Amino acid sequence: MNPPKTHKEALIAEMLGDIDGLMKRVEQYPAVVQAMQVQILEAAQRLDNSGIAYRKAVQDFTIEAKNSLNAFAQAKVADINAQVKLSASVPNSKTDNRIIKTALAAAFASSTLTAAVVLAAFR
Repeated sequence: MNPPKTHKEALIAEMLGDIDGLMKRVEQYPAVVQAMQVQILEAAQRLDNSGIAYRKAVQDFTIEAKNSLNAFAQAKVADINAQVKLSASVPNSKTDNRIIKTALAAAFASSTLTAAVVLAAFR
């Protein structure tokens, strides 16, 4: 190609060069957009998998807490039953009052733990 002879030809040549550069950049956009689309889909899949794992962890925790609470309540009931049997053989109002207080405390603790587990499951 011959060098430009006037300023006008030089400006036109420079403008055509700039347009060529812009065209090359624009031609690369579909590949860039495609790569971004793949990355976005992968990120969405990772988020979905993380959400499923989190939900399972919360469910497992809730089940474990429920089982632990049931075991605790059963142990307390067995303890209270043993105390009731003992107090039935020995009449004593102090023993009866202690058994009633223990039973009430165990019932309150059990209901409080149950409420805490239920509230934690819905958060």
